[in-house]
This record gives sequence, structure tokens and C-alpha cells, in this order.
Amino acid sequence: MDRFYEQLLTTKKSLKYTTLNILNWIFLIGGLLYFFLATISFNVGLTIFSIIIIALSFLFKYFRNNSYKEYEYTFTNGNLVIDIIYNMNKRRTLFDEDVKNFEAFGKKSDIKIAKGNKPQNCIPWDNKGEVYTIVSASKAYYISPDEKLLSLINIYNIVRRC
Repeated sequence: MDRFYEQLLTTKKSLKYTTLNILNWIFLIGGLLYFFLATISFNVGLTIFSIIIIALSFLFKYFRNNSYKEYEYTFTNGNLVIDIIYNMNKRRTLFDEDVKNFEAFGKKSDIKIAKGNKPQNCIPWDNKGEVYTIVSASKAYYISPDEKLLSLINIYNIVRRC
């Protein structure tokens, strides 16, 4: 029997996201106004200044898009995939491995991570669930599975459980 389960960890838009969004629009509108004024007055200095302001606007947009992160855990027949979703449209796979290959799996407080091995945080900033640690191939990951995903991992996981 195939076992498939998806868990999506969504988050609220943070203050950082909102601030960067406001700065993005202020700099874009201001830069376009300066550019319009510079082309009317044939002022090269003001044109360069307006281009710099517009470039800063796009930089704020880039940081804004990368500050809103959601995580998706997909479990398929013993294989766990962790994806990060940026700004609800760009997806990247962080982790893809069979749960039988985990070196350790358990609550965050129960597993000691080797010094120098900084775990990848795969949970949203406003997470309220319990945090678990996956240690696999000298990499560690913090996840926050719900009860169903946790039970599926424990069914297939034959390594040391903490």
C-alpha cells in the first residue's frame, strides 16, 4: 500500500516583509519621479541618482521575496522531501532522503548536534509546534511535523529514536 502525506507549514507576513515591501514601493515611485524630472531637465546627475534609487527598489524587492518562507514536508513510501517555498511562488528542495538512512531522529532537546554542524532550520519563524531534529549524512535539520507525519516517519524509521 502506498503511503503519501503532505504537510505545509505556512506563516504570517513578518514585520521585515512588510517594511521591505513599503520601502520597495517608496523607492520605486520616488525613483521614477526623479527619473521623469531628470529627463525633463536634462540633468545627468539626477538621472544617475534616480537609477540608483530604482536599483535599490529592486534590491528591496529581492530581499522581500526571500524573507517570506513556507516549508512543505512530503512523505512518500518512506522517502521524506523538505521543500522551501519563497514568496508563495518559487520552490527549492532542501532535503530528499529515505527515512531509513537517518542517523538520528528525535526531539530537538534530546539530540546533541556535533560542534560545527549547524542545523538547517526548516520551520517558519512563528512555529508553535514541537521541533524535531533529523541527522543524516553529517547534516542536521530542524522540522516541525504534525502527528500523522511523525507516525509515518516512525513506522519506516528503524534507526535510533531519541
